[in-house]
Amino acid sequence: KCLTPFVISARIRPLENAGLQRRVLAGRPLNELSALSPSGKFRIHYDTSSASLNLPAMLDGAGNRIPLSHALYVDNVAMIFDSVWMAEISVFNFAPPPADSNAGGGNEYDVYIQDLGANNFGYTQPETEIPDVPAKPNPRWTSYIVIDNDFGIGFRTQGIPAVHVTAAHEFFHAIQLGGYGLWDDNELYFYEMTAEAMESVVFPSVKDYVKDIYTYFNMMDLLPLYDSNKNLSYGRAIWGVYLVQQYGIQIMKSIWEQIASQKPFAALDKALLLRNTSLQQAFATFALWNFYTGT
Repeated sequence: KCLTPFVISARIRPLENAGLQRRVLAGRPLNELSALSPSGKFRIHYDTSSASLNLPAMLDGAGNRIPLSHALYVDNVAMIFDSVWMAEISVFNFAPPPADSNAGGGNEYDVYIQDLGANNFGYTQPETEIPDVPAKPNPRWTSYIVIDNDFGIGFRTQGIPAVHVTAAHEFFHAIQLGGYGLWDDNELYFYEMTAEAMESVVFPSVKDYVKDIYTYFNMMDLLPLYDSNKNLSYGRAIWGVYLVQQYGIQIMKSIWEQIASQKPFAALDKALLLRNTSLQQAFATFALWNFYTGT
């Protein structure tokens, strides 16, 4: 679904998809045009040529691409990312991603629309390390986002609903990387788990994460919350959803403020202790909620 942990690791462990590996190592995608979102906070990069493989498109009721709909798709992407900024930055008060020194044509946050292939929703690429004094083991990064150009055939959630969850998810990665820092590869599961949880917090009507719960529920006795398997981190998003429902969105902000100086699992423990509870108590209640949810 999200390629972020894999593109972060691509320089160490090449991706199975050779074309995607070349794309990641080549740096920022090349698109024909760009447009600012209504708020001016995002620059959306896209193609308009009919021959372009990356040409955006809306979908009809059957999931097929609608000809000449690229402008409407771009407008929707721009408005959706604006609403994500409003939620995650203006309302939830997370630290905004740092400016990228005009790397994409301006200091707006850059979103590139590309054909990523079936069920690859998008990724957030860290680009330039931000120098902190003193230096930290979890450096902060500028970044840009790449999303699919139609979310059509082969996607488990299609069209504009998929844009909603991808925007909420990937922009939260930009917040994580830019505001709180990137720990080592073994911690990326927590970045994914919380980014997927953020999807239904920002857009409650789209619950794509539910499609991953089956795998997690079948492995709850084998899979600790802190297991570093990135592929299984999506199913554990329900833990993040639980935390927000039980303690409010500020618990997520508190966790990430702690991650700025300590690894995620310790940060989670600290954030709960600050609320006069413990990880053990919280997880016990989480298990009870799951049990009474039923099949």
